[in-house]
This record gives sequence, structure tokens and C-alpha cells, in this order.
Amino acid sequence: MPFSQADIDRARQEERERAEAEFNRQRQQLDTELATARADRHRAEFNAELERLQAEGRLTPAQVPGALEFMLSLAAAPAEFEFAAEGQSNSRVDRLAWFREFVNALPRQVRIGEREDDDPGKAPRSSFAAPSGSVVDADRLDIHERALQYARQHNTTYLAAVRAVEQQEA
Repeated sequence: MPFSQADIDRARQEERERAEAEFNRQRQQLDTELATARADRHRAEFNAELERLQAEGRLTPAQVPGALEFMLSLAAAPAEFEFAAEGQSNSRVDRLAWFREFVNALPRQVRIGEREDDDPGKAPRSSFAAPSGSVVDADRLDIHERALQYARQHNTTYLAAVRAVEQQEA
């Protein structure tokens, strides 16, 4: 049974549509895999950068997750914006590049390490301004001052020093 030209044309069209559908399916799968790989790479890169900024004290631990998600959103939809600083001409800047420069220029928000008042060798700080109308218990102030002195001498915590001073009184 011979095939007519219409049968041949219909078979070609069906095969073309099938091949095009398969091509589009594979392309969509590859696009999804590429987007996932890019997002994973960006997540690792941005996370390392933000952890460094946190270690430097420029970001707090609470700011890092939000900054990470914000940077990922900027990377997912790259765009530029235009602005002019006072006295300068307009500049076009990539949003992600601007944000990175911004967070890297932040001053230290958190001082990493021991605080100065954690040093048991420091002089006691018993001078303070009590609110007007309040009364300071002199016995408790005495315990506080002796506890500070005990903590310095024995290189211990304030709480342990208070307990030791209170036990000495008993």
C-alpha cells in the first residue's frame, strides 16, 4: 500500500512535533539543573563572604541569614540601578556589587573577644548614679565591692566571688 504525500507530510509533522517536545523537555531540565548549580555556587560563595564579615564583627549572627537570602535574590535577577551622589554625575551600578561593597564597608558592630570589664585585674566600678529617690543598700554594695576584689585576687567569676564573700560572712 503506497503512502500518499499527505500521509508523508503528516508523519513528518508528527515527528517534528515529537522531536521539538523532547528537545524542549530536555532544555527545560538542563535549565533547571543549571539554575540549581548556580544557586548552590552563589549560596556557598555568599555564605563564606558573610561568615567572614560576621567573624570581623561587621555583621551580627542575626543579620547573616537575611543578608544571604537578599544576596541570592539579587544574583537570581541581576539588574543595575542608576544614582548620583551629591556633586557627581549619574552612575550605573550592579545591585549585587553595590550591596557587597556596602556590607564590606560597614563599621564593626560587634567586638569579638573578651570585654574590657571581664578582666578581673581591673579596678572595681562601684561609683554609679542611682535614680533619684532610690536607696542603695550599703551592705549589698559592700558585698559587691568585696566580691570584685576577691574575683581579681583569685581570678574567678563574679558569681563565685559573691558566693565566697557571702560564705565568709556566715
